[in-house]
Amino acid sequence: MHNIVPSPGCEAMQIGSSSTTELAWHTEDAFHPDRADLLLLVCVRNPDGIGSRLSTVSSAGLDERDIRHLLRPEVAILPDDSYEDGTAAAREPVGMATLWEREGSLGLRYDPSYSRLLTDDEEFRDAYGRLGRALEAGSFGVPLAPGDLVVIDNDAAVHGRTAFRPRYDGTDRWLKRILVRSPRQRPARESLEHGYGQRQVDAHGGRPALRV
Repeated sequence: MHNIVPSPGCEAMQIGSSSTTELAWHTEDAFHPDRADLLLLVCVRNPDGIGSRLSTVSSAGLDERDIRHLLRPEVAILPDDSYEDGTAAAREPVGMATLWEREGSLGLRYDPSYSRLLTDDEEFRDAYGRLGRALEAGSFGVPLAPGDLVVIDNDAAVHGRTAFRPRYDGTDRWLKRILVRSPRQRPARESLEHGYGQRQVDAHGGRPALRV
C-alpha cells in the first residue's frame, strides 16, 4: 500500500505525486512483467474534488489492422521516475507488445511517457498514435470522495488524473494505492523480461517473491 499525495519538487513529473501537470494515460508499472493485475485506489481526503480519469482498450474501437500492428513487441517501457533508477536506460531494451489477446478480449500495456518505439515502421507508429487518441476520446472521469474505492483492471484500462494546484498544508488530495496480483496468465514472452532489476518482495518473509 502506498500513500499518494502531491510532493514538493514533483509537480511536473509523470508520477503519482505530481500535481500541476496532467498525469498521462498509463498502465500501472507497465515496464514490469510482474505488474499488478488490479489497481485499487482508496480516497482518504479530496476537498477539491479531483477525480481520476479512466479509459479502456475495449472502448478504443481499434480496427483489425491497428490491432495486428500493436500485437507486435515494438515498444520498450522504462520504469517511471519514482523508481529513481539511473541504470534503467543503460539496460538492453526489451520489446513489449502494446496489446495481447486474452480470452474474449484484448489486454493493454501502455505508458507513452516512459516508452521508446523500437521500430521506424510508419504503420506501427501511426497505429500507436491512433490508440492514444482513441483512449483519450473514450475516456471518462471518476469522482472520488472520502471512503470511495476504485478497482481498476490493470490489463484492460489505463488511468490518469487532471492537473491541480497543491497547497502543501495538510489538506491536499490523499489516496491509498494498493497493487494486487492474481493467478491469471499474461503472454509467455513476458517471462523473459528483466524488469530493469526491480523485484517483488514477500511481505511476510522479506524474501524475493518473484524473479528479478
